[in-house]
Amino acid sequence: MKQTQTKLREEIGFRAGRFEKLIDLYKHPGYIAHKVYLLVAYDLEWDPLEMEDGEEIRVHTFTLDDALAATKIDYRFDPEAALALRLYIEGVSPDGVDYNLTS
Repeated sequence: MKQTQTKLREEIGFRAGRFEKLIDLYKHPGYIAHKVYLLVAYDLEWDPLEMEDGEEIRVHTFTLDDALAATKIDYRFDPEAALALRLYIEGVSPDGVDYNLTS
């Protein structure tokens, strides 16, 4: 989970207190063996990594409904984000794993 925590801090500037697994999947089964892990980050705290020259983080806050609606806009469509939001809304967590990073 250290790599996940680093990526979260790098991309949006927040550290998660814990992660909850939604699902693991292969993006293109039978074509490329690229496994994707969809997680929910909880207990976020602002803790950005040092940025390179010219880098900038802009955090936008959306309601769950607005985020789901944004996945339906053609130029913003991201299948992984749409799936993650839908699974989150439906309360799906296949194995109920809680990746607690506070210990």
